[in-house]
Amino acid sequence: MSATLEQPELESMDPRAVGILTEAKLRDWNLTYEYVEAFDLGEIRVVDWTQVRSAANVADKDTLTEFRTQMTQGAVYPPIVIMHPDVLVDGNHRVAAAKALRRKTFPAFVVHFNSVDLAKSFSAAMNQLNGRRLTSQEAFDAATTMMARGMADEAIAREIGRSVTLVREMRRRKEFAERAASIPEIAKIAEGIPEKSRIKLAQISHDPAFAEAVKVIAETKAPAKTVSEIVEAATSARTDADAITAVRAKRAELAPAGPPPHRVMIPAEVRQANMALGGLLKYAESPTALLDVSSPERRAESVARWEQLMVLASKVIELYGGGLTGLTEVLGKQ
Repeated sequence: MSATLEQPELESMDPRAVGILTEAKLRDWNLTYEYVEAFDLGEIRVVDWTQVRSAANVADKDTLTEFRTQMTQGAVYPPIVIMHPDVLVDGNHRVAAAKALRRKTFPAFVVHFNSVDLAKSFSAAMNQLNGRRLTSQEAFDAATTMMARGMADEAIAREIGRSVTLVREMRRRKEFAERAASIPEIAKIAEGIPEKSRIKLAQISHDPAFAEAVKVIAETKAPAKTVSEIVEAATSARTDADAITAVRAKRAELAPAGPPPHRVMIPAEVRQANMALGGLLKYAESPTALLDVSSPERRAESVARWEQLMVLASKVIELYGGGLTGLTEVLGKQ
């Protein structure tokens, strides 16, 4: 955090008093924590999966220089936040500045977060609290993490410093991406749909009508007004069949884009597998979301199931006639 008391004569002030807002938020979130007056900086781990800032913002040279100067002049900074036992959640610049000044310890709140998502959500809230506004992408990433925790839109808006309306749009963007990825027939074409159209389409709650609307909009490059009309037609229908009929009727009003391709009947097992894979692969860029840190005793069970999945994946890949470099060796040791 950037709130400091810069007078040298206040150098002896208790950092915990300066960190009153941090401690208040810890209590507000009902988190269990301990205050450590001198946490060993050499024991701290900085890992990507707790960071809500982009690499450029985490390593902001101007901020680091400012912190070093203020610390040299006796500034008192709030305690950093550590995910028990040693992972840094909030305080990158404070830690970097302290290390640059060859300090060995720093005050810290050591918090017992019950999941990675909760730690990351708290980190986002702290970044907003200390006055360094999150970028649009950082805010969206933080919001989706909080949504995964089941936080209400009003609470998310407060913690990331955005309007409730904007948070609701973020939720719809997230819902669109997840639902589109879980339906193989539209997963690929959905990627080309503009963001504003995605937000509107997420309002179609039933998947059959949702899929039909996505296909129509992707094929016709429908303008914003038409997208709104299609969504209105689908959401006003009483049944899925009526919704699909209404969407197709709107499609008929648009310029023809050629006959649809012949549909290929896909076995139920393949459809189920594709849906399951779609649900898993959305975490390809953030595998830590799948890490269960709430129940250490289930670690062996979790590892065993993921290893079984690796074996199954290798068998399916072999059936396709493909292979993955290095995977065979790893699986051969099991």
